[in-house]
Amino acid sequence: MAIGLLCGLAYAAIGWFWVAKPLEVDAGAISQIEEVGGVVARTELRYTEADSVIVTEYLIVDRRLADEGAAVGDVSRALESRNWKVMTQLSYPGLQMRSGQWPDHLLTLETPDGTNLSLNDKLGQAVRQAQAVARHPDALVVLSVRRTDT
Repeated sequence: MAIGLLCGLAYAAIGWFWVAKPLEVDAGAISQIEEVGGVVARTELRYTEADSVIVTEYLIVDRRLADEGAAVGDVSRALESRNWKVMTQLSYPGLQMRSGQWPDHLLTLETPDGTNLSLNDKLGQAVRQAQAVARHPDALVVLSVRRTDT
């Protein structure tokens, strides 16, 4: 009986070490992104991938510009002044950026039309909340940032 108890405790200890650990977005990265201003809504999504819990933070920004391309460009220039670099152009007007300060983080800038709102109820709700107060609801910028060191 004692051997069975010891085996059970050993398996529990091994299981504890192998539990999926969340890959949280660095709070400093979020703070720096928030400094661009205009954040009107925020949410997060968590999912499991390769024994890790991936956390994606979403910030919805209203730059009060009528043109979605101009809004994304304005946010990207503000981030570039904080040492974020454009890595990839996505479908217009989206793009992806990285920072040397947080090299294991990927930042994506899109408009509400470019995001998969139907796949994430929380994001859809946050975008609708932001659109309700935005001057130009279709020109909001959805910023998503996640860790990529899985």
